[in-house]
Amino acid sequence: MIPRIQKARAAHHRPPVLPARPGKHEEHDDPHLVASWDHNAPDPGRDPSATLKQIQQLLDQPVNNLDHAERPKKHVWHLSIRNAAEDRLLTDEEWGEMARRMVAAGIDDPD
Repeated sequence: MIPRIQKARAAHHRPPVLPARPGKHEEHDDPHLVASWDHNAPDPGRDPSATLKQIQQLLDQPVNNLDHAERPKKHVWHLSIRNAAEDRLLTDEEWGEMARRMVAAGIDDPD
């Protein structure tokens, strides 16, 4: 596994599910959710009625429910993980388990 921590952000400006972009670095050829907090999050990659905006709103909801004075300035922590070129392909279940392990290990902001 090759992890890459992205710079912390104040809100979910970029969608957590990236659309396929042929020819780009680390392109996605089947973007969809493999894990969520309740196993019931909308998945725009597999459900045409689901939207990226729905996911963004759900992810921001806990912070938006706080009083403005209590909200952290930067509450979005984004970690990309990928296989090395020589690694085997992982199943959705294995990627989901990897996501749960990364969250359980804790969040560390390098800034």
